[in-house]
Amino acid sequence: MRGMRGGSLAPWLLCVGSLLQVACAEQGPGTGPPASFIAQLPVAITSMSAAQWVSLATRLDQSDNPMSAPRTFDRGCTGCPNSTMTVQIAAVSDARFLGGDKTPNNGAVALRIIPTTLSSGTETKYGYRDSTFAYLLVVTPPSGSATYGRWTLVNFSWKLVGSARQYTFVGVGSSGALTPCNHPPKASSDAKFATCLSAAALHGVVNGTGSLVPSTASQQFTDPIWVSCLAGCCEAT
Repeated sequence: MRGMRGGSLAPWLLCVGSLLQVACAEQGPGTGPPASFIAQLPVAITSMSAAQWVSLATRLDQSDNPMSAPRTFDRGCTGCPNSTMTVQIAAVSDARFLGGDKTPNNGAVALRIIPTTLSSGTETKYGYRDSTFAYLLVVTPPSGSATYGRWTLVNFSWKLVGSARQYTFVGVGSSGALTPCNHPPKASSDAKFATCLSAAALHGVVNGTGSLVPSTASQQFTDPIWVSCLAGCCEAT
């Protein structure tokens, strides 16, 4: 083609080709899984030392390792005033690339949960305790019946020393299957309590007739953990 001496037609043809599809795919950094994750485990989850867990939790408080803005939810709670516990949940910024065979062999942290209620009660679904505790959700590769990956909650106690949290490793807690929602991916990571169906309309999911899938009302007291992943979003079921 005249007027394009010494240049390549490839980028132009790529975008022209989009007229026959939906749109030109966004190109550039950040569109694929990172070479390493922000909170990637250095060894297998069963081999992590208390010091390694504390280092990982502390890293997520550093300004150069961003997390999503925390969301606040009321959760069902046994032994709490009004039978509810308030918690904050936030995703690690690269959680949206976790899932399936893209998850690091040792796993990586996808989100953090910090209760804000001071009480002797226990959250009914996942067993969170009060505001002196914090929880990291680690995603590990598929295994057994968990064909898209597994999630595991890791428990810490913490206190403020100056303006920084000082963590103490408590133990590895509950775990289960990571269930993909297969919604369109988003440009940033997020975490909350929801189901795939209750979040469907927010993610522009369409049914066979081309209409948006109707969203069901969120039941934040009992809904599972929901987090961005490689399949758009996933439930921790």
